[in-house]
Amino acid sequence: MKIRIGFLKHLSPSPEIFDLLVHLPEQQLPGPAYLENCRIFAADTGCRLITAPFLADNALCMAYLAPKLEHWQVACYPGGNYQEGRDINIIHTPSGNIALCVGADIFQPQYARLAALRGCRLLICGLWPFSYDVGGSSYLADSRRLFLAGPWGAAQANCLPVALAGPSGGQLILPLGMTEDRSGLGRSEYDSDELEAAYRFFPVFDSFNPGFYATYQKELLP
Repeated sequence: MKIRIGFLKHLSPSPEIFDLLVHLPEQQLPGPAYLENCRIFAADTGCRLITAPFLADNALCMAYLAPKLEHWQVACYPGGNYQEGRDINIIHTPSGNIALCVGADIFQPQYARLAALRGCRLLICGLWPFSYDVGGSSYLADSRRLFLAGPWGAAQANCLPVALAGPSGGQLILPLGMTEDRSGLGRSEYDSDELEAAYRFFPVFDSFNPGFYATYQKELLP
């Protein structure tokens, strides 16, 4: 089954036909009124729309909107004083099982791993510029290379396509075996059969060692 992903800068109908539409984030996080605008757009166009990250009830969120269907995902590692999400929502869609990843959750390796283990076959991540402190100085993380590092690593470590949406645009990241130059980049669509072949080439979930994690639980969960 072919899966085509479109990235929208503005909520306006696209002349092309996509299986999923992903709204690109702005420089600032929008509030809850943004979600209502997305609902109206999805209802009017009949599309399946993934929102950009937005702020609601003191939580960083993303949402999957489809006719008569809505799923939310709250950031599990939001930082600051935001409300923390407690679970990863696996969403069953005509394009297969997807999961949403809000902001810096993509840089937590366990997030993509748990999503993949639960049957996710496409992870959609929304990133916006964020600040971090180094030695008492604040830096704004707006480098495309920095934004790409976490999603690219998540895609390769879990043999999992990642649709990355940021202020500078959208990028589909695929397992290396699904691109001719073995970069994982440069494509906007893929076939689910290709993903199965890539997994057979790199069967990342064939073995586990739960005792290893139990032994180092203090370090993993300080």
